[in-house]
Amino acid sequence: MTSQAQLQIVTKRKLNLNGKIGPTLHCHLALFFITLWTVTCQAEYFSSIDSIPVLAIAEEDLIEWYGNFLDSQEQDFAVYRNFIERVKEEHELALEDPEAYLGNPINAYKLIKRTVVDWAAIVGNVRNSTALQALKANLTSLTSAMPLPDISELRGAAKGLGRLQTMYNLKTPDLADGVINGVYYGSELSAHKCFEIGSNLFEAKEYPLAKEWLQLVLKLIYKGETARIKTSGDFHGDFDGDVGDDVGDEEITEPEANEVSGTEDKKQQTKEALDAEMSRNRAEYDNEYDNDDDDDDDDDDDEDYVMEDLIYEPRYGVFAPVVLYDWDENGNIINQTDIEKSDSLNNATSAFDKDSLTNKLLNETLEYLALTSLELGERKETEIYINEILDINPEHAFKDLLLFMNIKESQNRAAFDSLIDLQRYEWFANYSRLCQGEQVEQKERHQLKCKLDTHNHPLFILAPLRKEELHADPEIVVYHGLLSDKHIVDILEQSEAHMVRSRVGGVDEFTVRDVRVSQQAWLTYHSPTLKYIHRTVSAISGFDLSNAEDMQVANYGIGGQYDPHHDFFDNFDHKAKSPWIGNRIATHLFFASDVEQGGYTVFPLLNVYAKPVKGSMVMWHNLHKSLDRDKRMLHAGCPVVKGTKRICNIWVHSGYQEFSHPCGLVNDNYKSAHI
Repeated sequence: MTSQAQLQIVTKRKLNLNGKIGPTLHCHLALFFITLWTVTCQAEYFSSIDSIPVLAIAEEDLIEWYGNFLDSQEQDFAVYRNFIERVKEEHELALEDPEAYLGNPINAYKLIKRTVVDWAAIVGNVRNSTALQALKANLTSLTSAMPLPDISELRGAAKGLGRLQTMYNLKTPDLADGVINGVYYGSELSAHKCFEIGSNLFEAKEYPLAKEWLQLVLKLIYKGETARIKTSGDFHGDFDGDVGDDVGDEEITEPEANEVSGTEDKKQQTKEALDAEMSRNRAEYDNEYDNDDDDDDDDDDDEDYVMEDLIYEPRYGVFAPVVLYDWDENGNIINQTDIEKSDSLNNATSAFDKDSLTNKLLNETLEYLALTSLELGERKETEIYINEILDINPEHAFKDLLLFMNIKESQNRAAFDSLIDLQRYEWFANYSRLCQGEQVEQKERHQLKCKLDTHNHPLFILAPLRKEELHADPEIVVYHGLLSDKHIVDILEQSEAHMVRSRVGGVDEFTVRDVRVSQQAWLTYHSPTLKYIHRTVSAISGFDLSNAEDMQVANYGIGGQYDPHHDFFDNFDHKAKSPWIGNRIATHLFFASDVEQGGYTVFPLLNVYAKPVKGSMVMWHNLHKSLDRDKRMLHAGCPVVKGTKRICNIWVHSGYQEFSHPCGLVNDNYKSAHI
């Protein structure tokens, strides 16, 4: 079900329930989430910014319903009230300009995190209320209408932030301070949220980036930055966390922070080691290419680490980290108290016990850092973190991890995301530079023009095309102002009911992979708007569009991207079962939105980028005149830093083009033979 339909159903359901249910039964949202977390989520909110506003609507209901529930109770729910007020502050910011607020990847991550973790934890404290049972039927209907995100969504949002960091060289401390590309957006991340991002990146096998975030958490603790370490706000078990990110009921003092590692000398040594390691961490991340652990990041792999990496026992045995939240085999949250009953942390006798929240955060961060360093094959760093853990609690299970390291050392391999693997290519530096709107200066660029052009076609005699040349050979052209706002609204309304996670693949097999993080729909050329687009593209290109694919409509989520690729099919077989004749000869890409930061379409081998301009169309050929594949046309959709990216694609195939675009008599595939 689409986000727009979900939004309407939720709003209608909200009005109906509020009119029928008494004050005591306003706690029905608790049962809603009890039911919700046992249902498989298909929404994939992180892969499409258009889906996230549905969560904002759901959160508005949560604020209202839980507010009424608190008012109806006789006992003191001061902690609940504090949580609700902090969420309200964030929510009111979102209501002022939802698209701008949710276009910020940090805000989108925080909203998904609250939905996945914080609200679910509240449920764990009230799920035994008998008053909730009366609403089971209503809530079953509601959950079937609107599935909400699960833990894989939170990991996807964290990976989106990781892609932004890699592509745009964004520093972890800057992102934590709410600064993106030098612009402050007022979305500071607390130590707990930094930890959650780091732990989710670890679970997604993004070890170098996970290490950066976890090291930042450790520095915040050791430096005693009290404004970033809170005991209220996020709701989880014993009310640890930080929804507010600005205010906390309790703060650790500087003397307390100085007791974290046992002695001041030990603390200072650790701080200095962290400073040195973080300064070189980015360089190592950018220059280390290890392909031994090849991970295609397809759906099957993701399922593997939902079952394996989130619970850890199959992989690390007794060395599993004690995370802030965990999940059983049915996808339900496990109470943190139950986990801690069997954990040696409860027996710790360090001076840090006076602040149990920060003690727990410190231990969990050190555990993740030890295992992250282990995954990266960094034995020395692993030993440092293990010693820090044992200084706090000598009986910690990690006392045997050094022996475990000796046994498993030969199996340690670095695992990198596909984006990191791309850095092996010579053109990667130019790819990253183009995504930031920078080009290497070339003399040929001065010969490019912007002009009005009729293409000698009657459609454009009275309204000439606004043509901008981006590259001469091969030709890449932008036509501005082809789609009006009315056209775009119509396209988005038609596609809303059909959006699914984007897939990549060959002629007859497509899979979901992290090389493309977006959602898409396919539209036929039957409506007036689609007929206009079909006619216009045919008139501009001269192609016979009877052999064109349906128009693809896509929007991009948190860190949304499409890694470098060619539009032609590498494994194309003329005898394959395909509805089209011939390979993809040309691409027509429409921008259906402006993008505040990022989202460029770039051609790294040609030193060309196209900035998203609403209503414009970029056109290029994917095949040589000889119909051989033109490998120069490697292109990519850069990650979206801030804002929303919506595009439409029309791919035309080479069949039936004998008269409009006849094949060349000379084989010209030599132009890209060197690639």
